[in-house]
This record gives sequence, structure tokens and C-alpha cells, in this order.
Amino acid sequence: MHETGTDAMELRAEAAKLDESDVLRDKHAEFAGYGLDEVAYLDGNSLGALHRAVPGRLAEVVEHEWGRLRIRSWDESGWWSAPERVGDRVGRLLGAAPGQVVVGDSTSVNVFKAVVAAVRIARSGGLAALDGGSGAGGGPARGGDSDRDEILVDAATFPTDGYIAESAARMTGCVVRPVPAGDIGGAVGARTAAVLVNHVDYRTGRLRDLGGTTAVAHAAGVPVVWDLCHSAGALPVELDAHGVGLAVGCTYKLSLIHI
Repeated sequence: MHETGTDAMELRAEAAKLDESDVLRDKHAEFAGYGLDEVAYLDGNSLGALHRAVPGRLAEVVEHEWGRLRIRSWDESGWWSAPERVGDRVGRLLGAAPGQVVVGDSTSVNVFKAVVAAVRIARSGGLAALDGGSGAGGGPARGGDSDRDEILVDAATFPTDGYIAESAARMTGCVVRPVPAGDIGGAVGARTAAVLVNHVDYRTGRLRDLGGTTAVAHAAGVPVVWDLCHSAGALPVELDAHGVGLAVGCTYKLSLIHI
């Protein structure tokens, strides 16, 4: 089907109307410049446009906080508290209460730490502490089991997550078992030590069942690590409402971790 001139004009008119009513339209001026208006930039998911305030703030950090205050900036410039302070601001986008999100390390490092932690939690029976004493579905969290030796991974996962899961498996004496995301709930069993799932399929944009998958896994005493890199800040996530204990996402390129 070919688009006619009339169709194109109607689409442009509709787009202009939507732009006019967009509550975020005035934000564009904060990112203007640097050639942003010269192209249709479609890679904002990988590296967003530069905010006008960033160059000046970076210069202040380098020249004053680092150059003049030096080691005093850990206290006087709030460097010590920055991961938690920024994490709380990000947490509002994720439906997470204050004190549950920190920013730091890379996404890969945080996914690795979260998966290893999930395995240890499942084996030690610590899931009750992770989700407040009950599974997301309302049943009691079960005790740990040293025989848990499988890490279930979304079969369509972002490739890096798969490599990281393999490394975590080697460290913890587990094996990785790829399972279609929609089938993970039924695949969780007595041998499952952890589950790693992408909230969004990066190839198709399909949204996974965050609440349902978490509830089923937690009811079996198994922690779930959610990769939010393609949903955090773009879609409603509501981690606390769904009882999510472990999640990793990117700001870009620093990483955030929810516990």
C-alpha cells in the first residue's frame, strides 16, 4: 500500500497536534543544540541527547570539587552519598521506595552480582528477608536447598546477560538452562537456584509478565533478577507493587540495582 500526498499531510497534521499537546514538549529546549534539530535521532535508547546543563556541571566537578576540594569532596560535595541519593531519584520511576535503588558499576557487573546473590539467597533460604517474609503471590517463602543448581535464563535474552549467567553459574556450581520467558513459571522447580529475565524483549519489544513470573518463582523460594535496561524510565515498572526483590537497569551507561 502506497501513502498518498493526502495521507502524508494528515499524518503530519496529527503529529503536529500531538506535539502541541505533549506535556513534555518544553523539555526539548533543554536539549537543543549540538545538531539535535538537524536529524531524526533514533538512538536515544543507547546514548541520549546532551542536556544543556551537563557541560557546566561537569566543569564544576572537575575544577572545583576535584581540582580544589580534592579528597574533601567525598564529604563536602556529597560523593559518598551520591549512589543512594541518585538511586532514590531513579527509584521514583521504578515504583521503588527510598533506600532500595543504588547507582554504580556497569550493567554487566550488577547483573553478575545480582544473579550470584540470587543463587546464594535460594540456597540459604533467605528469600523471606528479600521479599518481606512472603512470596509475591502471598504464600510463605520456602527454605533454602543446597541442591538447587540451575539458573533459568530467558531464552531470548540480551546476549550479554546470557554470558554473565554462564559466569555466575561457573562461580556457584550451577548450570544455565534457557527457557522461553513465557514458560519460566512452569519451569521453576526444586533444582532452580535463580531466574534471570529481560522485562522487554530487545528484538521485538514484547513486554514480559513481571508480576506473574515473580509471584510464581517466589512462591517456590526462588529469587528473580529482572533486567530493566529496556523498560526503566520508558514503561511503568512498579517493582514494589509486584514484590520484585532484585532488578538491574541502566541510566546509560552507569547501572542501577534494586534490592
